[in-house]
Amino acid sequence: MSDLHENSILLVDDESDITTLVEVEARKLIKDVYVANTPSRAIEIAKEHKIDVAIVDVNMPEMTGLELISKLKEINPRTACIVLSAVDTKENIQEALRIGACDFIEKPFTKIYLKISMLRGLERHFYDAMAADMLDLLVKIDALKPEELKDLTAPSRRLRAIKQGFGRIREEILASKKLI
Repeated sequence: MSDLHENSILLVDDESDITTLVEVEARKLIKDVYVANTPSRAIEIAKEHKIDVAIVDVNMPEMTGLELISKLKEINPRTACIVLSAVDTKENIQEALRIGACDFIEKPFTKIYLKISMLRGLERHFYDAMAADMLDLLVKIDALKPEELKDLTAPSRRLRAIKQGFGRIREEILASKKLI
């Protein structure tokens, strides 16, 4: 099983036909798929589980998808968020990008574009995690005494694993394009 498959995704839309369609496609790529039909349920799920990618509809009851993205980012800043909307106004797109969304899917959408968007979200999550790991490593290196700098094998193994993980994600993306 690949590292890509080990990720999680949260689908949030008040239209069950949309969540069903997205869920079917997401399960082809990702192991843990969570579905919420309301923003409040999405927040509960995000508090209970580590969410790597969230696909959120803009127009929902309780709060807008953009407000929900802000709340999801408060819970886990590394969650890559994708906006789903039937209305792709310039204002919606700009606001989505301002609050940290990594992609915008306009309804109706194709399965191909949906898969590419999910992979972009996973890629964004991976890069954010890698950047945080690098920052942690730099802090650790900075805290070391000069005589301790010669033994950095554990961080080196971790960096190699991160690089290998990215290679596997790249292979998954290429393989998915062949399957589409």
